[in-house]
Amino acid sequence: MQKILNKIETHFFKNEYSFASNILRWSFGIYFLLVGVKKLRVDGELNPIEGILGFASSVTQGAMNTEIVAREIPSFLLYPYGLSLPFVELTAGVLLLIGWKIKFGYLLIGFTYISLIFGQMYSGNTGKIGTDYLPSLVALCIAVFAYIRNEKLNTSHQPDTQ
Repeated sequence: MQKILNKIETHFFKNEYSFASNILRWSFGIYFLLVGVKKLRVDGELNPIEGILGFASSVTQGAMNTEIVAREIPSFLLYPYGLSLPFVELTAGVLLLIGWKIKFGYLLIGFTYISLIFGQMYSGNTGKIGTDYLPSLVALCIAVFAYIRNEKLNTSHQPDTQ
């Protein structure tokens, strides 16, 4: 049991940034995986095709507090966005959870937040930006900083093999 605890401790506390990096990475990964899966559900049942098509239709019809956006931005632009958003969220969540291409996963999340902020600003729903998206964007910046700093410290402490 002590060996297992020592392994966990050395993995999570390699340096002062590793614990924060892992916890934030997993938090964003779980959140975006669940948000992506939510868009695949219809009436509580997992139905990916109908879920994605329904979500894309709701974006173009303005059912998500984007009435102004749906009227002023053509549906041929909104519909592909609505179709791709669940896949982007699922991909980012899975990448962060499995620890592969982490920077790319964070980049996808950053672009997702920026696109959502743009949509909310364009629709005039600026209250949601300050309460939902900006705090999440700040947390994302902290997560990326902790990840990059952790990677930098991990590579600087490794001995040269040459």
